[in-house]
Parts: sequence; C-alpha cells; structure tokens
Amino acid sequence: MADIKHQGKRAALAIVVRTKGSTPEKAGAKMIVMEDGSIIGTLGGGEVDVYIEPIHQPEKLIIFGAGHITKALAPLTPNGVSGLARNRSGR
Repeated sequence: MADIKHQGKRAALAIVVRTKGSTPEKAGAKMIVMEDGSIIGTLGGGEVDVYIEPIHQPEKLIIFGAGHITKALAPLTPNGVSGLARNRSGR
C-alpha cells in the first residue's frame, strides 16, 4: 500500500469484516482493487461483508481542541507543534 500511495495511484483496500457459511477467506482477509480494475490478493467467494477504504487519499490529522490535546498529538504530525500552529493560522 505504501508503494501505491507513493506512486500516487488510485486504489481501494477491501477488508472482509464478516462471513456467513462456508467461505475460503475469513474476517480480516484483504484485497487491493486498482483504478483500472486489476486486483492484488483475493477475498475468495461465498457470502462476505466487506469494508472498503480508498487508498489514494492523503493522510491528514485534524485536531479539535487545544492545550493538552494538541501537545499529546503533535508528535504524530510531520512538523510537530510548529506545523499545527501554521495550519491553525491558515498558512
């Protein structure tokens, strides 16, 4: 998935969240579906419920709150507290 993101390709990650009856794959099985329809992996067959998450979206951390919340989450941002201050001011 990191390669797909790095290359800017559009794709979606499909994850089996529930199965019913006899299925070759169980909950947690994953498959990537590329924009052109090609796939990486398989979810097998049978009756399955699937969660789909786009891969192409840029990662973004949005923090609501201030003070202790910002300080605790700042290390998760690429630019730390200075990046948060810049974003808050709109620059």
